[in-house]
Amino acid sequence: MHSSPRRRPPAARPVKPSLRRQSQQSNAGLMLLCGLWYAVVGFVVTVLPSAPWVWPLVLVGAWLHVLELALIAAQPQSSRLAQRLLQGSLRLLGAGSVTLALALALNHLGSDQLEDVTLASLFWQVLGLGLLAVLLTLLCRLLTRCLAERLQPRLQPRQVFLTLAATLLIGLSLGGTLGSFTL
Repeated sequence: MHSSPRRRPPAARPVKPSLRRQSQQSNAGLMLLCGLWYAVVGFVVTVLPSAPWVWPLVLVGAWLHVLELALIAAQPQSSRLAQRLLQGSLRLLGAGSVTLALALALNHLGSDQLEDVTLASLFWQVLGLGLLAVLLTLLCRLLTRCLAERLQPRLQPRQVFLTLAATLLIGLSLGGTLGSFTL
């Protein structure tokens, strides 16, 4: 019996400090971009409507999205039906709430001259502004999810939740503050 020498698995290469720094910088850039888009949402919700009740819809929707991402970070491979149903419900309610708030805010842009409004122009305006609200919500949700996926391997689920929550709150606050100064 001839035995061949055992192969040793290759040793894990140490991560170079420059790669670690570059990863942290890209996470910071993604956090900045995510916060910027939430600032756009805060700006739109503050500037356009005269209804203060739109803000709670945005806040509830954003928090539901962060809560959904925190649940995914806590149990990434969950196959239980109840867990998936909860995540889907949070996803639907969060996206619906932010989209509804943005659609209401954007549709306050209507025409001041009611004589010039036709049914066709009104239809296309509502459809276009509704799609803009959906796209803005989708972009915010995609950036937040991408940020959560980048943070998940290095941080605990609670830290991921707090980082995402701080990013969206700072973004919404800055956008809302900027919007209140333009009124």
